[in-house]
Amino acid sequence: MGLLLAAMMTATGCIKEDLDDCRNVAISFRYVADGQEDVLQQYMDKIDLYVFDSSNRLVDVVAYDASMLASHSDDPLFRLAEGRYHLVAVANDGDNTTVAHTDAGAFDAMFIQHPAHEEGGTIETHDHNYLGSLDIDVPGRLEYIHETVEMHSAHVNMDIEIHGLPAPVRAAEGYVLSIEGANMQTNFNNEIHREATGTIRPALVYDAQSGVYRTDDLALFRIDSQGTLDAALCRHQIVLADGTGREVARFSLYDYITANNLAAEAVKQEAYLPVSLTVNTEPEGDAVSVTIEVPSWYIEEVTPGWVE
Repeated sequence: MGLLLAAMMTATGCIKEDLDDCRNVAISFRYVADGQEDVLQQYMDKIDLYVFDSSNRLVDVVAYDASMLASHSDDPLFRLAEGRYHLVAVANDGDNTTVAHTDAGAFDAMFIQHPAHEEGGTIETHDHNYLGSLDIDVPGRLEYIHETVEMHSAHVNMDIEIHGLPAPVRAAEGYVLSIEGANMQTNFNNEIHREATGTIRPALVYDAQSGVYRTDDLALFRIDSQGTLDAALCRHQIVLADGTGREVARFSLYDYITANNLAAEAVKQEAYLPVSLTVNTEPEGDAVSVTIEVPSWYIEEVTPGWVE
């Protein structure tokens, strides 16, 4: 016990006569994506660790920045009294993420969402969030613990490219892309709140060289249930409208995924769903048709030599 106490005092700078202020908990994080190696630093630059006591009430929030995540230090960072705790880690809480609750401080009533979800503002994307949780038992005051939280993806990466539209002249003449029925809340168990849906309106970037509109860094909340594509969580309708509000295209994301055999891709930790729209306007009149398909570059990259 004397060696343990000495090591703790060296690591934390504790004063022998006042051990109540000693840090005694060190928490690390790990993320293997869809492989076996820890790749956390490739995907996360900040983590907020929410600490709940045995009564399920929030008692602390500990922030880890990029340098702390890179250090892999096992030095105790904070102090907890003896007892059992539930930890929840929320990664990449940026401009598109806020932590909300229906019962102040209760773990099972907390979730992440976009700040504009309840304010009626425009939502262009979610952050590339990750969540992880762990129960720990903190021993007496002369000991400290070091535990690791396994992180899991809370989002799906998506790219939508649009071919065949004229270059924008004025903003009012541009096209509007919407994703209706998108999932809007993920709870601290990394589960979608099925009743909370809304519309995402991704910003479209126009590439003058290729003449293509595309989304930029678009992320949605998950659409699977424990690794299985779930139609009840993938109710998204992708809608393209012109500057007058007339719909040019509308289709189901779930139907697109299943028709193109992308279900296995859609449920990966680093799920990636690319979509290509080609708008075909008749030479005369206002007749418009839209081709919806997997981008050719994606097929060539993932399955070289694949023939449709």
